[in-house]
Amino acid sequence: MMSPDARAGACGFTLIEALVALALLAAGLAAIGRLGYGALAAARRAEDRLELTFATRAALTALPDRRAARDGTTSGQILADRWRLTAATFRDLPAGGPVDSGWIAQVLELSVSDAKGGSVAVQTVRLRRP
Repeated sequence: MMSPDARAGACGFTLIEALVALALLAAGLAAIGRLGYGALAAARRAEDRLELTFATRAALTALPDRRAARDGTTSGQILADRWRLTAATFRDLPAGGPVDSGWIAQVLELSVSDAKGGSVAVQTVRLRRP
């Protein structure tokens, strides 16, 4: 038969084993928390980018008619986002290109920025009559 002291040491956990188990559990929960926070932050960034993309598309759709478009810079606000449109005549024609086709190439650069600091810039070329 075992003495009471021998039986007490043979069953259960020691204080050090319990603390090690708690430390491992805390480390695992911290890692899961960091992953969850990272996923949440990525989802917020994607949502902000999507809102900027919608605002950029709305601004591109609302551009003035090509007959009314002139060189220069205009700005405004759409869907709570600020936009700026810069239009300039495209002067560098490639070698062998048409000299007088009856059209003027115009380079449009549209930039949209939100209050959170995000921005999107789109550049395109549009043809218009002189």
